[in-house]
Amino acid sequence: MPRMLKAQDAPPGFWTWFAGEAASIGSNAHSKADWLHVRDRLSAMVECVDVDNKPAPKPVD
Repeated sequence: MPRMLKAQDAPPGFWTWFAGEAASIGSNAHSKADWLHVRDRLSAMVECVDVDNKPAPKPVD
C-alpha cells in the first residue's frame, strides 16, 4: 500500500488501483469465510492510511 500511495499523484488514482487489486484478491478467495477475512484485512489497511492528506496534483499547462 505505501508503494501504491507513492506511485499515484492523487487519492482518486490510488482508489482505482486499490479497488482493482482488492477485486482481484477477493475473486481468488476459496470460500465466503476466506473472502470475509480478506475484506476485513483490506478494511484494516485502509483505516491505517491517510489518503486525504496527500498533496493535490499540480495542474498541467
